[in-house]
Amino acid sequence: MKIHQRTPHSTHQSAASSAKSHQPPSQTGEPKDELDWAAKRELDRWHRRLREEMGVLTTPPHGEVAPAMAQARNYLVDLVQRLAGPDISKRRLDLRVELFSGDVPQAAIEDSKKMEDDWRSVQGPRRWPVRDWLEIPESHDHKGIYRLVVDVGMLRSLETEDELAFVLAQQLERALDFHKQDPENEENVSPSTRSFVDSRDMQVAADQAAIKRMADAGFNPRAAFHALNRLYTKTPIEYPEADLDRALTAAAHNHEAEGIRVGAVEVEVENYVRRGESSVNREMTPMPAVLKIEARPQYSKPVDDLEKFKGNYRSLAERLATDKTPNWMLPGWDGAPPDYEALTLEDGDRQDKEEALVAAAEHLDGLSGKTPQQKVNGMLRLMLSLRRTALPEEGFSAEANRKLHTFMDKYGKDWNAESFIDSLKNPTYGEEEETLHYSFLDGVLFKHNFQDMAAGTLPGLARAATRGYLNKTGNEVNPYNLTGLIDMNYEADRETWPLAKEMNEAALEALSGFDYTTMLQETAYSGLSRATEYANRLFGLKSPDPAFKARIRQVGNNLAELAGESREQRARVRLQLPLQEPRKLNTFLISLGESESWKEFTPDFDQNLQRQLTDIANISTHQPNFADDDRESRAYPEGIERRFVEGMKSSGQTTEGITHLTRHMLPARRVRSSGERPTWLGEAARSLASSGIEAVAESLKHPDRSQNAAGMREALIYAYQLQPEELPDTETPALKVLNERVKTGEFIPKREDYQYQVDYENARARYYDGQRRLREVVMPLSTIESRDVLSRMALLGHNAEVSQALVKDMPVAAFQKILEGAEGALERYQVTTSLYNAEEKEHPGTDAGALVMDGLVAVQDRIESLESWYDFFNRSYEFSEGSLQSRDDTKRKLGDNLFARLDGLDSKALGEWLSKKNILDLLSAEQSSELLLKLLGNQCAPGADPVALGASVSSLEQRYELIEKYPLAYVEFRDQVADQAKLQPNNVDTVFPKVVRGVTDTTDVYRRNARALSGLVAVAREKSPAEQLATIEYLMGRRDKMPAYLEAASEDQDYAPLQEAIQTTRHDLLEADGNTRVLVANSFLAGPSGLLRTEEGKEAVIGHFLKDLSADNKEMADKIARGVLYSHGEADTLAVAYIMGQKPKQGAKEGKLDEATILTRLFDAYGVPGIKMKQYLAFTSEFADFKEAFESAQDASMPLNYYQVLKLVQNRFGDEWPQDLKIDRVLGSGSVNVAIRYTNEATGKREVVSLGRQDIEESTRYDFNRFDKLIGYMTETPEDREKYGYILGLLGIIRESVALEFKKDQAMAVQKQANQTYGHQTNGWHVRSIDAFKVEHLGLFMEEAKGRTARKVYNEDKELYQEAMDAMAAAEFGVLRGVDSTGNWKPRPLFANPDFHDGQVLIDKDSKSVTILDFGQAVPISNEDREGGLDLLTVIGKADWGWLAARRMNERYFEGKKVITSEMLKPILEREDRMDCFIHLLSLLSRNGAKVPISSVHWILGLNRQIALAEKIGDPIDEAVKKMVTNHKAGLPLATFNASYGSKTEAMVQQAQQAASETSRSLVGPAAGVVGVGNPRTRP
Repeated sequence: MKIHQRTPHSTHQSAASSAKSHQPPSQTGEPKDELDWAAKRELDRWHRRLREEMGVLTTPPHGEVAPAMAQARNYLVDLVQRLAGPDISKRRLDLRVELFSGDVPQAAIEDSKKMEDDWRSVQGPRRWPVRDWLEIPESHDHKGIYRLVVDVGMLRSLETEDELAFVLAQQLERALDFHKQDPENEENVSPSTRSFVDSRDMQVAADQAAIKRMADAGFNPRAAFHALNRLYTKTPIEYPEADLDRALTAAAHNHEAEGIRVGAVEVEVENYVRRGESSVNREMTPMPAVLKIEARPQYSKPVDDLEKFKGNYRSLAERLATDKTPNWMLPGWDGAPPDYEALTLEDGDRQDKEEALVAAAEHLDGLSGKTPQQKVNGMLRLMLSLRRTALPEEGFSAEANRKLHTFMDKYGKDWNAESFIDSLKNPTYGEEEETLHYSFLDGVLFKHNFQDMAAGTLPGLARAATRGYLNKTGNEVNPYNLTGLIDMNYEADRETWPLAKEMNEAALEALSGFDYTTMLQETAYSGLSRATEYANRLFGLKSPDPAFKARIRQVGNNLAELAGESREQRARVRLQLPLQEPRKLNTFLISLGESESWKEFTPDFDQNLQRQLTDIANISTHQPNFADDDRESRAYPEGIERRFVEGMKSSGQTTEGITHLTRHMLPARRVRSSGERPTWLGEAARSLASSGIEAVAESLKHPDRSQNAAGMREALIYAYQLQPEELPDTETPALKVLNERVKTGEFIPKREDYQYQVDYENARARYYDGQRRLREVVMPLSTIESRDVLSRMALLGHNAEVSQALVKDMPVAAFQKILEGAEGALERYQVTTSLYNAEEKEHPGTDAGALVMDGLVAVQDRIESLESWYDFFNRSYEFSEGSLQSRDDTKRKLGDNLFARLDGLDSKALGEWLSKKNILDLLSAEQSSELLLKLLGNQCAPGADPVALGASVSSLEQRYELIEKYPLAYVEFRDQVADQAKLQPNNVDTVFPKVVRGVTDTTDVYRRNARALSGLVAVAREKSPAEQLATIEYLMGRRDKMPAYLEAASEDQDYAPLQEAIQTTRHDLLEADGNTRVLVANSFLAGPSGLLRTEEGKEAVIGHFLKDLSADNKEMADKIARGVLYSHGEADTLAVAYIMGQKPKQGAKEGKLDEATILTRLFDAYGVPGIKMKQYLAFTSEFADFKEAFESAQDASMPLNYYQVLKLVQNRFGDEWPQDLKIDRVLGSGSVNVAIRYTNEATGKREVVSLGRQDIEESTRYDFNRFDKLIGYMTETPEDREKYGYILGLLGIIRESVALEFKKDQAMAVQKQANQTYGHQTNGWHVRSIDAFKVEHLGLFMEEAKGRTARKVYNEDKELYQEAMDAMAAAEFGVLRGVDSTGNWKPRPLFANPDFHDGQVLIDKDSKSVTILDFGQAVPISNEDREGGLDLLTVIGKADWGWLAARRMNERYFEGKKVITSEMLKPILEREDRMDCFIHLLSLLSRNGAKVPISSVHWILGLNRQIALAEKIGDPIDEAVKKMVTNHKAGLPLATFNASYGSKTEAMVQQAQQAASETSRSLVGPAAGVVGVGNPRTRP
C-alpha cells in the first residue's frame, strides 16, 4: 500500500496564472513521454470521470500540474498520512488523493473498478496504464485503487485545518470500511451528488469515527461540529415545497437529515468535552494559505476556443439587435445563421458563458448604428435564442452581473418592453400557433442570473411579459394562463428573487382587467360555468403565500361575485331530478364544494342544496347501476360532505345517508383529528354503530350488492359472450372462477379459430368493445362495492371512542365476521378490477385498520389458542400495517397478551414461536428479553461457564437477528443475562464481545428509523417555530393531537411513510429512555437551519417554556432560560432538547411542561453543580413554588444497570479489580456515585463500593465552567445583581460541597469516625454506622448494612418507623451537639452531616438496628466551627436585634470590622422562614468576603434535617433548640446545655439561662423563630 506520491511542482506556471488561466490547470503542458491513443483516451477518461460532481481534475496522475494545485495536494497527502497513514499501510490500501476544481464543497471516496473493467474488456491482458502512472506494484493488480477526492470549494469553505481534518477523516473511515467490507473491490463507490452534505448514504457512524480519528491525530474534535454547520450553511439540501414531497424526498435520500447528523456530532463532541479530553482545548490551526486556492469550477467542459465562442456571441447579438424577431427563432421556421448553429454545438462552462455574455453586451454597447431598443432587444433575444444554455443554474460572478446590469440600466431607460414582447409573436401562422412568450419566461425571465443582472433596469418588462404570456396562443388574453404564471413565480424560492414583486403586481393588474362574459356563458366538463371553474383554480392556488392569496381574492372579487351567482343558478338546474348525465355528478359537486372556499352560498341556495343532496343520496343508493363518475367517485369537499350528513339527520334517511357518505370517503385517506370534520363524521359513525355490533359485523361480512349486481352481470356476459348459466351470480366465488378463465386468455379471439380475416377482425372489435363497456360499468362499481365495506370501517375506526365502545364485549365470532368482511372486500376489488384487465389493489388505510385492531384487542382474551390468536393478528396486521400505531396502546395491549401466551410454552415451542413473523416485532424489549432468557434456562444461572453462555447467546442473536432487527431487545437481553448470570468484569466481554460495525454497515432498523425521522425533520424545518415546537411536543407525548400540517402531509398514507413514521416514532419515544428522547428532540433543533439559529426561533423556544409559568415566576425563569442558552454555547440545542425530551407527567395538562419540571431541568442541565444549587435554592422564598419539585425530584442522572456497572468497573479498575470480589447487585445510582454490592469470597462477607461514575470529575469541571457562565449572565448588570446576586454568593459553598463528592479519603475518615461515634442504645434499638476500609479508583469500599430503607418502612409500617427513627434522631441530635454514644456533656469535635434523610437510613426489625449509611457530604467539625454554626443559628432565629446580629457576624467572620450592617441584614431577617434567612445570610457573607466554614454550613443543614425528622416522628425538638440558642446567646458554653439536656437539673439551668439573658429580647415563636418547624426545609 501507499498514499500515492506527493506531486512534483511544475515550474512553468505560477499559482496566480494557474488561477486565472482559461484552460484547466490539469491540462497545461505536454506529457514528457508519448502515450499511445489507448493510454491518451484512458487519461482523458480519468480526467472526465467525476467532472459533473467535482469539476475538472487539477492533479492528474500523468502530465504536469500547476504549482498551486501541486502544493495543495501535497498538503492534503501529508494530512491524510497524519490521520490514517499507519492504518492505510496496514490494510495495504492503494489510495490516491486528488484535487478537483469544483466550487460546491465536496469530498468523497471513489474507486476505479469500472474504469479498469472497461479497459480490460477492450485491451485484454494489457496492464491498465493508470497503475503505471501511480507506480502501483504488479502484486496489487487484483486490488482496486481508491481515490479520496476533494474539491477547491471544500478547501475554500472551511476555516481551520482541524475542520478539514474532520472531512478527510470521515472519508478515510469510509474508504477503510469499504475496503474491509469489499476486499475484492466488487462494488462501485463514487459520489452521488456535488455536495458533501447531500451524500445519499448514512453518515453518522462515519462522522463519529472521524471525530475519534481526528482527535487521536492531534486535532480539536470541536472542529467537526464547526465543519458540518459551515457546510450545511453554505450548501443546504434543497427539498420540494410540498410537505408530503419533502418527506418522501428526505426519506428517499437514504441519509440522515441535517438535524440528525449535526445533532449526533454535537452529542459526540459534547462527550469529548465532558470527559475532559485534552484535545478539545487544543487551539485550532487556521487553514493555511496554500489551501486557499482559486480555480474555475468547470463542471462542464470549457469551450476549446474562447475568443471564437465570444465572437459568435457578439455576432449573434448584433444580428438579433433589431426591432423584429427573425423568423428562424420562431416555431416552425428553419434557416438559423451559422453563429447560432456553432453555439449550439459548444459546451462551455459557467465562466465561458459569463464572459461571452459580457463580451456581447460590450459589443452591443459599442455599436453606433443601433438604437437603445435594438441593443436591449439583441441582448434579450440572444439569451432567448440559446434557451437554457446562456443562463446556467450556477450563479454568475458579482462582477459579471455588475457589468451586465450596467449595460441594461444604460439602455433600459429608452427601451420599450411592450414593443419587445410584441415582437415575440409569430405573425405568419394562425392564432393558435405558439409564440416565444413562454420560452422567454421560462428560459430568460425566470432565471436567477437574469433577475440578478436585470433587476430595476428594464421598466415595464414584468407587465409586458405577463401580457404576452397571457395571450401566448393568440391575440386574445387567456385568463387560464395567469394561474400558471403565478405558480411559476412561486416555484422554489422565486418569490424572493428581484423581479418577483413586479411579476406579482403585473399578474394582479392583468387579473383586474379580465372580462368574464364569455367564460360565464361557457360550460365546463363539470357542468358549472368556465368562470366558476376558473375561480376555483385561481383562488385555490397553493403555491402563493397567504398575503398574496388574499390580494388575489381581493382583486378577483368581481370574478367571485359573478361566478358565485352563476354556480348557484346552474346548481339549481343541474341537481333537479331526474339527474342528467349522472356520471358527471361527482365532478359537479366537487367543483361546487370547492367554490365555497372563495364565496359562501346564499342562505336560500344553501337550504335548497341540502334538500337536493338528500334526494341524491336516496337515488344513488337505490337506483340500479348508479354511478356518479366514469372511474371512481372522489371525496367531496368538507362542506358538501357535511351537508349530506346534516341531510341524513334531518330526513331520517340514515341508511341512505351513510351509504352515500361512505361511497365518497377514501378509506386510504385518514380522517384528520383537527378541524370540524371529525364532529360530523363522529355523528355519522355513532349512527352507524347504533345498530349494534352484530348488525355491523353482518353488514361487513355480507354487504348488500343487489343494487349493482344485474348491471355487473350483464356487462360481464356481454364482454365475454357468456351463456347466462356460466355466470349464475356476481358473488365473489363466481367472479373468481370467471377471472381464472379470463387470465388464461380463453376469451381473446385467436386467428386460428376463424376462417376469414374479416371474421377475426370483427371478433376482435367485438371483444374490445366488450372490454370498453365492461370497464365503463365495473370500474365505478368495483369502487362502490369496496367502499361499502372499507369506508364504513374507516368511518367507525377514525373515532376511537365510537370504535372501542362498539367492539367492547363483542363475541369472537363477530370479530371474525369483521375481519373476513375486510379481507373479502380487498379480494373482491382485486378480482373485479382484474376482470377488466387492471387488477389493482385497494388500500384500506389506517382508520379501517384501527377498527379491526380495536376488535382484536377487545376479543383477544377470549381467543382460546395461541395459534388462533396469531392467525387473527397476522391477518389484521396484513390488512393494514399502519393500524398497529393507530392508537397509543394497541401494540402494548396485543404484546402483553402475546407475551402471556408465549410465557407458558416450553423452551422448544417457545424458540419456534419466536422465529415466526411479527412475533418479536410485537413484543416490547423487556418481554423479548424475558422470553430469550427462558430459552437459555440454566445456562444463565450464576456461576455458569461464560464461554458456553457466550456461545448460546451468540446462537440466539444469530437465530433471531437481534442486533440487526431488534437492537433494543438485544440490549435489554444483554443487560438481563449479565445480571441473571452474575457476570463479572473479567468475563462479561466473553459472553458479550463488543459489536464492531463498519461505518457504512448500519442496521436495517437504524436506516429505517433514520429515513423516517429525516422525513419528519425535513417537513418540520420549513414550518413556523410554533409548529416545530408542537411537533416535538406531539412526538414526546405531551400533545394529543397531531399538528395540522403533519396530518395534511400524511393524509395520503398509502403513498407516504410519514403517517407510520410519526405514529411509530411517537409510540417508541413514550417507552424510550431519556437519552433517546433528547437525541430525537435535538434532531429538530440542531444544525444551521435549526430552531435556535434565528432570533424568532429562540424567542419562540423561550416563550414555549414560559407560557404556563405564573406571572410571579416568569421574569426569573426567563432570565434563567436565556442564561442556559448563553452558557451552553455551541451545545445550546442539547440544553433545550434535554428539557423538551422529558417524559410527560401523568395527569399533566396537554402540551404542558409544568413550571416545576422546567426549572428543575434547567438546573439539572448543569450536572452536579446545578443539582446542588437547586437544593440550596429550594430553601429560598424566591423558589418557594418549586420547593417540593426541587426536593422530591429524582436524580437527573440515568441509573446504571448491572451490565453498565460491570463496564464501569472495567473502565475504572482495568485488570486491578480483585477476582475474589464478586459483584452481585446495583444498590443505587446518583449523580456522582454508583453503589455496588459484591461478595468478598476471601471473607464470605458482603461489602459495598461507592464508585464514581465514568469521567465524573472531568464532566463536573465542565459543568462548573458552564454554570459560572450562567451565573455571570444572570448577574451581569447592576439590576441583575440586585435581583439575583444572592445566587452568585452561593457559588463558593456550592464548589466546596461538590468537591466533597470526590474527596473519598476524607469521606472514609469521617465514616470511620462515625463508626466509632455511633453505638447508641435507645429503647432497645441499636444505632450504628458502617465501617469503610479503603479507597481506590474513586471507589470507597465499606461493609454492607442490614435492613430496609427508612423511606420504605415509613410507607409500610409507620409505627416501626417511628420507633426506630426516634432512636436514630436522638443519636443524631447528640452528634450535632458534639455528644457521642458515651454520653459526654463536653462537646467533642465530630462531624456535620447535611445529607441525613430517610433514604440514607436502614432499619432492620429483626436485630432492632438502625444504620446510617452515606457520609459523602459529612465533614469534620471543630468545636469552634460548631460555635460558628450556633452564631448563624442565633441570627437566622432572630434572637438578636439587628445591630447585635451584625456585630455577631462581624466578630465571627470579619475580625470585628464593621462589614455587615443592620441595614444589610434587615431584608434578610424580614423573611419568615429560617432557612430562607440562612441561605440569603450565607450569600451576603460570601459576597462581602467572608469564608464561612463548610462545616458550620453543614451543621445548620444537619440541624434543619433533625428538626424536620423530630416533627415527623412526633417528638419535636423545638424547645430544645430554642434553649440551646438561649444558652449560646447568654454566653454559656454548649457543654452547659448538653449537661442539662434531658436531665433532672434542667429547670435549674433554665432559670440560670433566663437570668443571664434578661436584657435580651424574647425569641420569636415556633412559626417564625429558629425553633419553628412548621415549614421545615429538608434538603440538601
